[in-house]
Amino acid sequence: MAEKIVLVGGGSVNWTPTLACDLFLRKGLAGSCLTLVDIDSDAAQLLEAYCTRLAAHAGTGWTVEVSDLDAALDGAFSVSVSISTGDLEAMAVDYHVPEAFGIYHTVSDTVGPGGISRTLRNVPVFIDLADRMEKYCPDAWMVHVTNPLTQITRAVCRTSSIRCAGLCHNYAGTISFLADFLGAAPQEITAVSVGVNHGTWLKDIRCKGTPVDGRQLTMAAQLRSYSGVRRCS
Repeated sequence: MAEKIVLVGGGSVNWTPTLACDLFLRKGLAGSCLTLVDIDSDAAQLLEAYCTRLAAHAGTGWTVEVSDLDAALDGAFSVSVSISTGDLEAMAVDYHVPEAFGIYHTVSDTVGPGGISRTLRNVPVFIDLADRMEKYCPDAWMVHVTNPLTQITRAVCRTSSIRCAGLCHNYAGTISFLADFLGAAPQEITAVSVGVNHGTWLKDIRCKGTPVDGRQLTMAAQLRSYSGVRRCS
């Protein structure tokens, strides 16, 4: 079924090409329209040209356009969001101001003073977007990959009627790492993920159905694995 898929932050050279490729190859969405929205008009135009060529190569009848936010949301089937309010300059502040007080972040996207600062920047933007979606596409899903993932998702769900899901490749990436470490295929590794984005733990890790001894998963063992592949039984 042809649908209108909106990508807010569509000028991103990091996220947009991969997402567009995945969408264009979905048979059930053949003939749909990808609508790009970005505050950087030059970036949006560049990605429109790129995605148009990508769609032609896929041959599934997709069209690509650039639009302002309200026009893009009107009648949208789903709204994907990948933004960074304040850009890299603001992210630098998230790291370096806490450092001046002896707080060093490994990841400032989610927790600690850096995570709080990023939350305060992004939540108002998402609440405004949710308000607009209630007006123009109340039945659409908001699907985002923007940090701080958990806080943004909670804020939208608590303040609007919009259905919202926050997605991260954290779990899949860790499973792939464990598969390489244990010499197995990713589909042979299972685990239960607990916690929140960028603050997660895996428990009940199994390789080919066999529980993995946590004592195997040490930094020393990881370093040794670079010179030889470990195998799970």
